[in-house]
Amino acid sequence: MEILISIALVAFVLVAILTGFTQQQVSSQKNFSKNLAVTLAEQRLEETIKFPAAQLVPGTTVDYIVPTGGTYAVHDSEPNHPDRMRRTLTIAGAGDLMDVGVRVEYGYTRGEYPFFITLSTRRGN
Repeated sequence: MEILISIALVAFVLVAILTGFTQQQVSSQKNFSKNLAVTLAEQRLEETIKFPAAQLVPGTTVDYIVPTGGTYAVHDSEPNHPDRMRRTLTIAGAGDLMDVGVRVEYGYTRGEYPFFITLSTRRGN
């Protein structure tokens, strides 16, 4: 009888440890995706605002990013990859200023991107 109680107790502890480990892995993946989305948005914003407002062309540009190992690949059309992200650059005129916004959507599931990061700024001459 004592052996059965010991086995049940060990099994209970083991299940609790494995559940915590699995949750940690899921959390790490979500944090990686969010951090990468912020980095991609910052990069595109910095690439764009290094030019004076007079050189910025109003409009919207969309590209798709797929993380591959330690780097990532950028595509003009939506790739068929489960970890893809969509990055949208929007430039709009506002008098002497240009509004610049970058939105990176991630977590692609069932045909949609449920999570996103948006950064925006204004660029003058």
